Amino acid sequence: MSLAPKIVYPCDHIIVDTTKEYGDILMTRNVIVGFPDKVPTNIEFIRIDELLNESKNTEYSPNVDYKQKVSINIIEWIDQNNNCPSVGQNYYIRGAYVKTVTRKSKSEICERCGNNGWYVDLFNSNDAETISGVAKLSQDFIKVLFTEKQADGYGSNITDILAENVYNEIELSLSISSSIQDVGDQIMRSQLEQINAGNAVSLEEALDSVEVKDIIFVREECTCYITTQVRNKLGKTVAFSFMVNN
Repeated sequence: MSLAPKIVYPCDHIIVDTTKEYGDILMTRNVIVGFPDKVPTNIEFIRIDELLNESKNTEYSPNVDYKQKVSINIIEWIDQNNNCPSVGQNYYIRGAYVKTVTRKSKSEICERCGNNGWYVDLFNSNDAETISGVAKLSQDFIKVLFTEKQADGYGSNITDILAENVYNEIELSLSISSSIQDVGDQIMRSQLEQINAGNAVSLEEALDSVEVKDIIFVREECTCYITTQVRNKLGKTVAFSFMVNN
């Protein structure tokens, strides 16, 4: 049984949006005397232009009313100066910053996985996770499927099919099925070459068949939703869905 880096992950539909903005961030003076104020965790300042009181009619002066020795995102008030905000009092930081917002997307409109339920990534940590068996077989299939067709025949033209057959759904379905079967044939030939070269291929990772279970074409979106099933020599199957668009 062979191992391979894990590159296909189930999607949790968590989307992280990062934007550069300019404006005022509301702050509150720390209620613990002597402790500095830290900006919200989803805010990272690039440049601070002003610190203003709650009414925005008084400006606090750097190195007079406050200092920032640790970080631009940490305000350390100089309590000897009476101009500082009181404990629990609001004030504003005005400047340019990066804002990060995390949101949960609906699975049917998730831009992270494209409504597939999974996404592809090389590594999400310093250590490569490994998989084997039918999971590795399905990963091998996906790798070939989404590799642009090469001059030597490796890969597929699945991402180009929609543009060629957008007005004929029958030809579209036939082309998709043919392209997916071609990917299966490539894997079978590769595994046969390995066996002929004296390298063992386990039955769990040996491809037996590929089947297109469903093809749904949404003309308004110029998008095709495809469900495919991969079966190994032991009869175990993995079905996954993906989409292609024009």
